[in-house]
This record gives sequence, structure tokens and C-alpha cells, in this order.
Amino acid sequence: MDKAFDWLNDAVFYEIYPQSFLDTNGDGIGDLEGIIRKLDYVKWLGCNAIWINPFYESPFGDAGYDVTNHCRVSPRYGTNEDFERLCNKAHEKGIRIIIDLIPCHTSIEHRFFKESSKKERNEYSDFYVWCDDPKSEYPHLNKREYERDDRYLCSFYAIQPAINYGFYQVTEKWQMSMDSDVCRNNKKKLIEVMDFWFSKGCDGFRVDMAGSVIKSDPEKEGSKKFWQEIREYMDKNYPGKILISEWSRPLESIGGGFHLDMFLSGGSLFRGENPEKDYYNYFRKEGKGILFRFSDEYVDIMERIEGKGYWSFVSGNHDQARIIKGRTPEEVKLIMAFIMTMPSPPIIYYGDEIGMEFIEGIDKEGSQTSRGGSRTPMQWNHVEKNKGFSSSDNPYLPVDDSPDAPDVESEVGKDDSLLEYTRKMTSIRHSHPALNANSHFEFVDRKMNYPLWFERSCKDETIRVAINPSGQKYVIKEPNAIGEIIECKNTKLSGNTIELEGLSVFIYIVKKTS
Repeated sequence: MDKAFDWLNDAVFYEIYPQSFLDTNGDGIGDLEGIIRKLDYVKWLGCNAIWINPFYESPFGDAGYDVTNHCRVSPRYGTNEDFERLCNKAHEKGIRIIIDLIPCHTSIEHRFFKESSKKERNEYSDFYVWCDDPKSEYPHLNKREYERDDRYLCSFYAIQPAINYGFYQVTEKWQMSMDSDVCRNNKKKLIEVMDFWFSKGCDGFRVDMAGSVIKSDPEKEGSKKFWQEIREYMDKNYPGKILISEWSRPLESIGGGFHLDMFLSGGSLFRGENPEKDYYNYFRKEGKGILFRFSDEYVDIMERIEGKGYWSFVSGNHDQARIIKGRTPEEVKLIMAFIMTMPSPPIIYYGDEIGMEFIEGIDKEGSQTSRGGSRTPMQWNHVEKNKGFSSSDNPYLPVDDSPDAPDVESEVGKDDSLLEYTRKMTSIRHSHPALNANSHFEFVDRKMNYPLWFERSCKDETIRVAINPSGQKYVIKEPNAIGEIIECKNTKLSGNTIELEGLSVFIYIVKKTS
């Protein structure tokens, strides 16, 4: 990539769900001022970039992903001026601000949709995808009581009508080509939204449902072309500004011009366990995971996108159960060690650094119980009301009231806390060029299942990392001279023999003899 993106080489991102981070006006809902007040905390943690979930005007049928005005901050979070102030304050501290872009749909309450649903033709009639064929069986077509006697295509929920950027394969008369004047003009409106927020100081966008902008696009060739054109526009007008995709298919997304895609599911590493099919996460103390289910695909993809973009590991996000679910803080420490020593910029989801739990049974604003439990308020201390999140009697979501619920204040300065360990690992990453996003990666022994043993290197430094997330003991022998020991957790070193006890980490510099 161009040198304008060199900052990504040392980037560590922190995702903030704004309504749950910090409430400063007592209404029970987190706000932009709350993020401003905690910028020093984010920097102290070792993060130098923040990704903020949607804060736009919305009826909140899907927690803000149903937008009624893409260019205005919802009053519950503050004002557009507050956002500008946030960017300015963050930049003063060396922190970049990335915001969510929702390109595929609006709210059903958006002014454009209300105009589009009118019977009489107007400038917004084709802004959304409408089907006038009552016999069409195209999926996700919805019918409501409007002047217009057609069905509209929705993106996710029925309250989210799809914006019409066109179809890659046009198979029915009501479908428009992505290259039609109408669809290209609709795309220009998206670029206008991006221009607006760039002018306010944002440093890039995380793009919601990035691979779904073009319809009937099975190989994603249309969506890739769509974003390639936007990337070209950004490189020309906003050098150094980035695009992050919600895609989790890096060969497609990076090929489409995105700078960074996310390793979302965790696959066989962190999530998606199915014991009935003998499918276990690698990062479990039971030690039943199979490394090659991750390693073979990972190596292949990373080799193919090298120098073009990144495939980043995340501790979690707003759509997944918390990473600590079913784990202990000691187990999560190993995951933090892993994501902080692997290639590509890592992303920490707010609260994961202190071990916030997934709270069962929460469903609000479209969150659903499968993900609502990961969106609860940040736990700042154990003294103030609502763990320091808000002075309100009615916080946005219930705060974890467990007697042993973690909080930031209790973990700061506590040597064995997850928070201090996470901070230690971000510091290690920043301090060693071999652990930068661009530095070389290879497995020391891909045939070895446990421990996970890999090498990171650049011209000035070679580091090896051994992580044993299982509860069993493993012994490995380093053939090279061991130099500085960077991190040693539950590990014994005897000469060049490394004894890794259960839940152990050993990070060290090697001096190769050949």
C-alpha cells in the first residue's frame, strides 16, 4: 500500500458502542462527550484508533443501523459539533476516528423512502429497489400500505429498505443494471455522505454489509467494482483515509479496495464450537482444537493479500457473544496475546479488556438475545451508580450487577488483571517492529497442533511466539540462540528447552545462526 497508510502498520483499534460507553448528561444513554472524556483511557490502553458504531439520526429499530439522516448526529448522542470536537481532541492525542458507514439501506422512516413510496414519480422513485411484478419470487421483497402498489427489497429487517445500486445479473424487468445512470447517481449520494464526514474530521469508515451493495452478485464482482471506484476516489481526494469492511472474505474485500477486513467468526479459533460434530475451539483449556483448520487457510489468504491489505483479528464485536463467555480471564489473556502478536492491526471490543460478561436475555432496539448481551454498559468502577456508566435510574441496558463483575478502576494497577495484561500486550506490540502489522509471519512448525508456535520478523528483529491455550503441558526446543525474553507466562526455560505449562505464553527474540 501507499506510504499514506503507514500508520496502519502500528495501529491498534478500539471499538466503541456509543450508547453503552459513557453517559455524561444523565439520560441513561452514552454520548459523544463520553467518548471524549475517555480518550486518555483509550490511549493509556495502547489503542491509537477508535471505531465507533452508528450515531446517526434513527428511530432505533436496529440500534442505529436504520438511519433517517446519514449526515446528522442523533440528539441522544450529541451534535455534529460534538463529533468535530471528538475528532479534534482525538487527533491531538494521536488517535484516529473511524465511523460506521451504512450504505446498503436506510430506515423505512427516511424522507427519501417516504418520497419513493409515493405513486407519482419523483426524484426518489428509484432510490430504492422496487418490484412491480407481483409474480416475482426474488427473496426479501416486502409489501406495506403505501401509495405505490409495489414491493420493496429489504437489506436485513423489513424496516431497512435497500438502496438501489443495481444488479450485477439482471434477470427480471424491474431490476436495474449497476451501470445504469440511476444507480450511479444513487452511488454519488453515498459519496456525498462520505465527503461530509471526512470534512468533519473522520479518518475512515467501517462499512456495514460491505459485500451486499450490489444485488444478484454471487461472485461479488459487482460489489468489488463498486468499492474499487470508491477507493480510487478516496486515494485521490483523501490520502491516508481508510475503508474497513464487514465482509470476512478478504480475497474479495481486499480485492475490492478495502484496506482491512475482519476475521469475524473466529472460526475454529475462538467461536463456532460444535462438540456433537467433534468441532472445538483451539483457544479452550480442554485442548481439543485442531490448528490446521485455521492455519492452512490463514497462510494461503495472507500470502495472497500481502502488501494489498489486512485481515485483522478482533477480540469481539457488537454482533457476537463476549469472548469471555465460557472462559476465564486467564484464558482470555492468551487470546489477547495472540491477537496482539499476529499480523494486521488488531481490534479490541470495548469491555473485553476487563473481561465483561455476556448478559443473557437482553433484547432491545433490534439487538436480539444473541447479541444484546454484548452491548451492555461499560463498567468503569464499582463505587458509582451503574458502575460509573450513568447516573440515570434507567440506563440504556442493564449493567452487570454480579458481585464479581469486573470494572476498570479495580483492574488498573493490579498486576494479574486482564486489563493490565491487555495493556502490556499492546505495549509489547508497539515496542517491537517485528510485531508490526506488515512484518513477516510464518509458523515455526505447522504440523504441531499444540502449542501455537510462530515467528514474526523484519530486517531488524526476529521474534518467536509460543502460546499454549490448553491445560496440558508441552515442551518445545528452540534450535537458535534465545536472546531477550519479552514475555514469560507459566513457562520455564532450561537452556533451549521451553516448558509450557497450561495457559502459557513465551515471547522471545531469537538470533539465528544460519
